[in-house]
Amino acid sequence: DHHFSDESPQPGGRREVEKKISGLIKPDFHVIEHESAIRPIIKRSQIYMGRHPVFPDMVYFNGLGSKGVINAPSHTLDLVEHLLTGKAIDDKNEITKHFDF
Repeated sequence: DHHFSDESPQPGGRREVEKKISGLIKPDFHVIEHESAIRPIIKRSQIYMGRHPVFPDMVYFNGLGSKGVINAPSHTLDLVEHLLTGKAIDDKNEITKHFDF
């Protein structure tokens, strides 16, 4: 659900998941616990990478999404080259160009 007021579990969400599971498996099942969470995503499967500006030992490499298997190899080489030689990361992928820290 993209529109929600808080991250707490909702009865409608539980019913939706139970309905989908019922369509996939034949045996009856029993729900032991119902939890929910917010899944952060990046639009357009945009890859962001680079060093954190305040904590330089922290390096980001995120946004691969479902197309990660296609995009990851070339971007991994770019990130490794940046870390080893200081070569600049393309502005479209440099995390500090897109987010405030």
